[in-house]
Amino acid sequence: GAQGRAAGAGSGAGGGPAAAASMAQRTAALLAPKNIFVLGASGSVGTATLKALVSAHAGSIPIAVGVRNVDKARQSLGGLAAQVSLKKADMAQPRSLVPALEGVDALFIVSPGSEDRTRLTLEAIEAARLTGVAFVLVVSVATADLSETIFGAQFAAIEKALWASGVPGCALRLPLFMDNVFADAGSVQSSRAMYAPVDAFAWHTFVAVADVARAAADILASPALHKGRTYRIFSARFTHAQLADALSDALGEDVAYVRVSYARAREAMVGLGFPAWQADGILELFQLIDKGSPITNLADSENDYWKITGTAPTQLGPFIRSIAEAFR
Repeated sequence: GAQGRAAGAGSGAGGGPAAAASMAQRTAALLAPKNIFVLGASGSVGTATLKALVSAHAGSIPIAVGVRNVDKARQSLGGLAAQVSLKKADMAQPRSLVPALEGVDALFIVSPGSEDRTRLTLEAIEAARLTGVAFVLVVSVATADLSETIFGAQFAAIEKALWASGVPGCALRLPLFMDNVFADAGSVQSSRAMYAPVDAFAWHTFVAVADVARAAADILASPALHKGRTYRIFSARFTHAQLADALSDALGEDVAYVRVSYARAREAMVGLGFPAWQADGILELFQLIDKGSPITNLADSENDYWKITGTAPTQLGPFIRSIAEAFR
């Protein structure tokens, strides 16, 4: 379940009328944020969260997006761009963050996919502290307690910085994405096969990007319910054999799961464009799955998705049927 933690009051520490007013403003913002800001909206999680926020709250809570290039973002976001305000805010340029975050109540920092994402995210947390942001939500990973792993080390540092900042916040720990199956589209189309180094019958928990977005949107709209929490969410538990079966059912043709060596899997991932560090990080997760680690195969009782959203998460069969055309 969710882990609780004291969230420091930050700006209220000094006492006096100004500090009391600041605390009152922050308390009001946590109960009913007057605005929501998404920083890092160009990736799948950021874009999906924007869609979820607009769908649920566009009429009631102003939503802003921090982007590197406003004109490019307006084009890439399409119809979404008209329902949010676009602001210049680049994690790689920390000075751009402070003016962008002035007056923000609820901030979602979506760490980028670059190797220096820890440093960039820490800069964003510091900017949030300096500007008095009332609440910060960060994405994290299931392995954040395993600091000897690549992704675990990156996000352990991010979580530590969030709690040390004194800004009320929440960490959303995620397993592998169900949506990663799109990387198999080429091989399923050409040879009706999918390849990975994991035991075909090893169970593990995955999350759909749409479910991450739904959970994030609900947290950002009601920060007081979630401050100080570390949540773990997943959508479904399945094996690679079951994934191949789900694709077979959706396509009406047999799709084989072929287990390959870790060395061959790494070569293929790098060939698909994954940076070497990211490929190695994903392979570390696969190795945990092969070892039967409970971190990569959470129990239903450990899934905080229901607690956050009050709804059932995405299941494998409907998910695969909804994207089957990409594999024909």
